[in-house]
Amino acid sequence: MNTLDELIDWSKREIEKEDLKPELLNCRSVISLILDMYDDLIDAKRINIKLGQVNQPIVVDSGIYTFMVRNALFSAIELTPQNGTISIETSETDDYVNTIIHDSGDGFEQTEIEELMEDQELPPTSTEDIGIGLNLRTARKYTDLLNGIFKIESDPGNGTEIFMGLPKFG
Repeated sequence: MNTLDELIDWSKREIEKEDLKPELLNCRSVISLILDMYDDLIDAKRINIKLGQVNQPIVVDSGIYTFMVRNALFSAIELTPQNGTISIETSETDDYVNTIIHDSGDGFEQTEIEELMEDQELPPTSTEDIGIGLNLRTARKYTDLLNGIFKIESDPGNGTEIFMGLPKFG
């Protein structure tokens, strides 16, 4: 299934309010699958991938979790310069399972983060901006759909961290 098909499927779920299908997953298996999918792009940019602790179990709709992580990771890949670094880790609190992606790109200004977190149309300056904005907004929407926490923290010149916290079930 390609990204457009998944976006249409998500829209359909929203319209029909289809029930989510939570299942027990290991975050590592999802993250590894996505990294394999982007392997050529990662290699072409010579990006160093640092995997922290990613063996966290999570109960979630696998399609939605995969799409969230894939969108956030693709944005990180796009924003990371040649020979840059992306770190990925998962963690757990009493109430949430968290997935954190940090890139060594240029980062965002606070006003750009505020625009990404709003639902109004983005004023992109390039086609790349459209894709990154759509990817991060879609990841946020999916996190919201699952009653989770989505945060973007960035320091211009020092990269961006995407935080997606999903409620624990079971």
